[in-house]
Amino acid sequence: MALNRAVPRKHVEWNLLINTRVEIRHHGRVIRTGIIEDAMPDSSTAWIAADTSGPRQMFEMAQGHQVWVTPEDLNH
Repeated sequence: MALNRAVPRKHVEWNLLINTRVEIRHHGRVIRTGIIEDAMPDSSTAWIAADTSGPRQMFEMAQGHQVWVTPEDLNH
C-alpha cells in the first residue's frame, strides 16, 4: 500500500521540525500554519516564523497545541 503523502500526521518531536512547514492544531482545529523557526530541545515549545499569516508565535504542548506535518514536507 502506498503512503498518502498529502495526509498530515501528528508529530511529537517538534525539535526535529525546524525549518519545516507545519499545521498547529488546538482541540482538533487548525489555528495556524507556517514554518517552525525554533523549538525547545524537549519539544515542549515551538515558534512559528512570522509570515503573511501573522507574527512570530509561540505554541506550547502543555497548553494542548499539536503539530501536524505531511510526510512530503518532512523531506524538504
